[in-house]
Amino acid sequence: MEVNPIIKARVVIKGSRRVTEGNVLVDTGATYSIIDEELANEIGVKLLERPERILLRGICCQIEGRLCVIDTLIIEDITVGPSVAVLTRLSTEVKEILKSYEVLNTFILGLRDIVGFTIDVKSGRLKWVGYLAL
Repeated sequence: MEVNPIIKARVVIKGSRRVTEGNVLVDTGATYSIIDEELANEIGVKLLERPERILLRGICCQIEGRLCVIDTLIIEDITVGPSVAVLTRLSTEVKEILKSYEVLNTFILGLRDIVGFTIDVKSGRLKWVGYLAL
């Protein structure tokens, strides 16, 4: 079986001012989703009252930002509801890499938002399986 290492998901991101949609990269190692300040300003997100900054460390880089709330996030036609994400300024390099994957270059989907989904490595997409209660 051929495995697709790039996992994508179709999302609708609703803010207080605007809605945007498209395919995004799923970062299966990231706790939070990441929203670029350009998109956050366009759609309208709410900064959390706690002004502290968050530092995310990855294999390639560090990202610093603030926690914000996206009004509604829909993943593969499943309404997840409000989403807490890290608002940051993505570098030109990161945006170019995202663009090369043919996904939005202003949003990366993290693990907190994909509960109830499984990863189909053959298709490179998320699939809804529902919530599990053990």
